[in-house]
Amino acid sequence: MPKDARTILQTCPDKVAAQTVAGGLYYHFGLANGLGNILDEFGVEDDSVIKLQINIDGLPIFKSTNSQFWPILGLLTNCVKREPFVIGLFYGNSKPDDDDVFCPIVRQPRFY
Repeated sequence: MPKDARTILQTCPDKVAAQTVAGGLYYHFGLANGLGNILDEFGVEDDSVIKLQINIDGLPIFKSTNSQFWPILGLLTNCVKREPFVIGLFYGNSKPDDDDVFCPIVRQPRFY
């Protein structure tokens, strides 16, 4: 039996609209989408504050090629259940040429 109902229902998209950026492909799932899903399902311990942690790290896909994924992951640290969500995903043969790939589409100010 499949682990996900989408396999049986065939509701998974066959193609996604990835953008060519920084020497690879990038797909933006969306910060608002991820936050909304987590908040709807689990909520936060303190309704007045949302504490968001963002992590970016590369990982090789195969030993025999240079193909790499660079996921942008989010985590609400004051959520009732801590479950990371994907904000964006970069795929390429190396680290992105330009770090602007990590400030996707909207070009919001960076916080350090």
